[in-house]
Amino acid sequence: MNWIKNISITLAAFLFMLLILEIATRFIWGHPLEKNSYLQRVMLFESGDNFINIDNWFKYFPNKSIRSSTYYVNKGGDIAIKEYDSIIRTNNLGLVQKKNIDIGDNVDIFMGDSFTEGQGAKPWFYEFEEKYKKANKVVNGGILGTGPLQWELLANHLQSEYSIKYNKVNVVLISPDVTRAVWNFNNDMLDCLRNQKCISSQSEFYGYDFHGKNKQDIEKDVIKFHYQKKQGLDFKSLVKKSAFLSSLYFKIVDKTNAFSHYNLVAIKNLVNRGKYKGRVYLIPTKSEVREGSMPVLSVLSNKVILWLENNNIDVVFCSSLLSRDFHVNDRHPNAKGYVKIRKCVENL
Repeated sequence: MNWIKNISITLAAFLFMLLILEIATRFIWGHPLEKNSYLQRVMLFESGDNFINIDNWFKYFPNKSIRSSTYYVNKGGDIAIKEYDSIIRTNNLGLVQKKNIDIGDNVDIFMGDSFTEGQGAKPWFYEFEEKYKKANKVVNGGILGTGPLQWELLANHLQSEYSIKYNKVNVVLISPDVTRAVWNFNNDMLDCLRNQKCISSQSEFYGYDFHGKNKQDIEKDVIKFHYQKKQGLDFKSLVKKSAFLSSLYFKIVDKTNAFSHYNLVAIKNLVNRGKYKGRVYLIPTKSEVREGSMPVLSVLSNKVILWLENNNIDVVFCSSLLSRDFHVNDRHPNAKGYVKIRKCVENL
């Protein structure tokens, strides 16, 4: 039985070492995921037909009006703060815009993530498409949480399923987009979003029936969702909760190196895909903007710009955004920020 004793001693020593490292990490550096106000995000989407998976990626259901409301729960878990509440309207292709696109249309498309979709306020693309006076129709290829590899799949889908012809393919980019892998919603997430059957270890996305709910009702439900997620501990959740393991993850698992090259090549493919060469509009992130001065670009943003310029891709930097143009807790622009993004894209 000595081997059992030896294993127990080794395990106890290992756990004790992790405890010491956890305490030391929090004391010296803090938690890398908790440095910004200690709030946890809960994103509510009107339940029903909201998102649809297409193979290994996703988009919105076509011809839908979906309420989207995002809350933040404080560290104590007893206060829910509403950051924004908006309506997402999709066209016949399941893209966030008002105008429909017909089979075989020639289009100018703007690929991007939630900044292009307009998550966080009334989507800026609604006004943009109304003012778009060029001969070709304009398409919003922005889908939240996605990156260039996923935008290529969307471009392929629109071409194969709807015979869309690309006059020009533009990219609206924040530099973290190049670190993103292709993804879709697993069955549990879809069941939560569509049918409100949410398991405890769910993501930030929740399906929700807003009908008949007042402000207090929604806030109570948000706190409940927060606690459900807190109780559901899988390995990924444990890593996020640990300051030491999270720091180790960010240092060892370099997502930039894993995906950036392939995503940058995808951008190059996209802007060269149309009849005329497209361009990249680089938007600063919340962490890069300042109040009253030019944004201070991250190392990643500078690397992205250098790569694009070395590959003869026209880059427009939308430099007018300030700290006040973003939400207080959320990383997305507010209504004023999206006006600036729209004007940056319109001017060129």
